[in-house]
Amino acid sequence: MTQTTKRPRRLTRAESFLGFHFDFHATTDNQPIGGRSFRSDLARMLREAKPDYVQCDCKGHPGVSSYPTKAGNPAPKFAGDALADVTFCVDIHSVDPKEDKGLHTGGIKTKPYQIPLRALIAKDVEGLLLAGRCISGDFFAHASYRVTGNAVATGEAAGRHAARMVLSTR
Repeated sequence: MTQTTKRPRRLTRAESFLGFHFDFHATTDNQPIGGRSFRSDLARMLREAKPDYVQCDCKGHPGVSSYPTKAGNPAPKFAGDALADVTFCVDIHSVDPKEDKGLHTGGIKTKPYQIPLRALIAKDVEGLLLAGRCISGDFFAHASYRVTGNAVATGEAAGRHAARMVLSTR
């Protein structure tokens, strides 16, 4: 004779907790950490799911930390100051006036990336933030971030950062 056990009643959302657990274990070849993480994706996920808690497990593999630290051995490179998410391809314009000015990728395949705050900070003028086509980057990066949508995002990010700096000094 088979005995059936009664399953317990499923808890409602009001009677339970929902949490997210982010598990990241850095190694020496994770570069740059955070370079393909999008704040907008995380914000949307948190806004939609409304978790009761978020747990981040960032202990690295033996001897490597998964966060910037001066103690121990941090992973080699972090991208922790990202301001704008970029998904536009590379659009290289030839410097030769005889060549076509249409979309040309130069065979470069791009992945989404983020523009860091440090690319907006003027090197020789204290307190000056740059945005759009004026930020620091090489020829190929410029061929992607120079487009209007990305210029708008870096301008907005520079404005938000400047406002935070003004408010923090009051």
